[in-house]
Amino acid sequence: MKLLTKSDLKKYTLGTWQFGGKMERDSANDDQADIDAIHMHIDSGINQIFTAQNYADGWAEKIVGEAIAYQDRESLLISSAIRKEHSSYDDMLKSIEDSLKRLRTDYLDIVVHHAPIPEVPIAESVKALNEIVDRGLARGLAVSNYNSKSMEEAIKTTKHEILFNQVYYNLFVREVEEDGVLELCQKNDIYIQAFRPLELGELTSSDIVILNQVAKKYSVTPSQIALSWLTSQDGVIIVTTTHDKEHLQQNKEAIELKLDGEDVEKLRKSFPVKKLDKNWIR
Repeated sequence: MKLLTKSDLKKYTLGTWQFGGKMERDSANDDQADIDAIHMHIDSGINQIFTAQNYADGWAEKIVGEAIAYQDRESLLISSAIRKEHSSYDDMLKSIEDSLKRLRTDYLDIVVHHAPIPEVPIAESVKALNEIVDRGLARGLAVSNYNSKSMEEAIKTTKHEILFNQVYYNLFVREVEEDGVLELCQKNDIYIQAFRPLELGELTSSDIVILNQVAKKYSVTPSQIALSWLTSQDGVIIVTTTHDKEHLQQNKEAIELKLDGEDVEKLRKSFPVKKLDKNWIR
């Protein structure tokens, strides 16, 4: 099995948070609409899909499995995150088998550790990720919600390349800048994969003057500037979700737009930053 490298990754990944429900399965959820959304992305050329064991308590993985069952598997890049409760070596190895069954595939393209926990050393979780790759159950590995201290430990202990660190990052939320993990990943050639890039829709029609000024300069929407602000930075890619074909097209156009460096920095310095009620990276 050919291992993945960073060069195999593209800027845009479809996320599946709330496919099938939130933390538990929602029996009233329109699963077919979620499957259709996955097919819409694949048909449009978005072949990277991210899911997780704790999304709808595994049901999101089943939805992805149903959606890709009759697709060309080798043309897709499927990532799934092992829930933080399974951070120990033995639990990670066991739970990956469960994920593969739900996804109806023999392997993941990228196995991800969803978040570190104090009870389990980073080195133990990273060792398990590497073992999953060595066993041919994944073609590459990544982490999520790692702060700079956790990333330093992961970098020190991994055998295989860490492809990305998936973190909460957008114009409003800059925890990764303040902590230094953005700079650390850039220096070590590890992608930052930004989730909630549009801050749950707040950045789609923002009335913030600086955002609208930059959008007018490039003749695009505020949401497109918000996405482009991320992907115009070195080593930053996005994971996001839409069920709307028009929004998908706008998102794809946004990540191909390259902002001038001075505009990236103007937005970084002038945009109002939110104070979070908890640390998302740890």
